[in-house]
Amino acid sequence: MDGIINVMDDFCIHVGALHRGFPGPPQLWSVGHIARKTAWVRKAFQSFNYSFVLRGRGEYRTAEGTFAVVAPCVMTQWPGVHVEYGPHDAWEELYMIYRPEALPDLLRMKLADVRKPLWFVSDATRLKRVLAELTERLADVSAPGQCDAIDRLAESAVLESIISTAPAPACAPDAAISSIRSQAQAHYMDALDFDALAADEGMSPATFRRHWNRIVGMPPGRYQTALRIQQACRLLAETRLSIGEIAERTGFDDPLYFSRKFRQCTGRSATEYRRISPAMNPDDAG
Repeated sequence: MDGIINVMDDFCIHVGALHRGFPGPPQLWSVGHIARKTAWVRKAFQSFNYSFVLRGRGEYRTAEGTFAVVAPCVMTQWPGVHVEYGPHDAWEELYMIYRPEALPDLLRMKLADVRKPLWFVSDATRLKRVLAELTERLADVSAPGQCDAIDRLAESAVLESIISTAPAPACAPDAAISSIRSQAQAHYMDALDFDALAADEGMSPATFRRHWNRIVGMPPGRYQTALRIQQACRLLAETRLSIGEIAERTGFDDPLYFSRKFRQCTGRSATEYRRISPAMNPDDAG
C-alpha cells in the first residue's frame, strides 16, 4: 500500500475529549501511526481498536486460533479479550481506538463482527484516499468541524476495508481462489475443509482443484503445510523453543512427522536449519 500516509514519523493523537460541532456516534477516541513496528503486543485492551496493517507480515493470536497477518489487512481488538500480535520483522500500522461505549454503535452499523477478528483488503484504492485525508486532517484537530470530519473518515476507512472483502462471484474463479487462499493464510493452523470453502464460493471440488493448482502451483494441503513450515522456520531461527514445542505450535501433533515434513520442504533437518540460521537477538527469544 505505497503512498497511503504522507508522514514518516510515529504519532498518537487523542481526539476523544475535543469538541464536536456535529456530534453523532461513534466518536473516535485516539488515532495513531507506527511507521516501523517491531515489538509484539500481548495484552487485553480496555478499548475497542482497529489496527490497519499497511505494510509487512506477522501473526495475530486469539483464543480462536492463530492468523497470518499479510498487509494490507485490518485487525480488531475487543475490550477485555487477551490477544497477541506482532510482525515477523516490522510492519507499518495505523490504529484507531474507540471507548467501549462506542462498541454497540459499531456493531449496529456492522463495522465490527466478533466472528471476524481479522480481514484482508483486496483492493485498497479507495481506502488509500480515505486514510490519506484522515491523516491530513489530523494536522489541525482544533479547526471547527475537524473532529467531526475525522470521526466520519474513521468510519469510512473501516467501511471501505470491509467492502473490499465482499465474496467474489461464483463466475470469477481467480477471485474465488484468491479468497480461499486468503482464508488459508489466515487460518493455516486450523484443520481446513477446502471442499467446503470451495462450495462457499460456488465451486465444485474438481473445479476448485483445477483452478487452485493452476494459480497456486501445488495442492491445497501441501500449501497449508508450507505455511506451517514457514512459521516453523521463523521459530527455529528466532526462539529457543524445542523442536517438539515448535511442532506443536505449528499444528503438528507428531514431532517425527513434523521433522519428516520439514526436511521434505526445506531439504534440511530442523536441527540443521537452526544451526545455520543467523544468531537470534536475545531480546527476541521466546
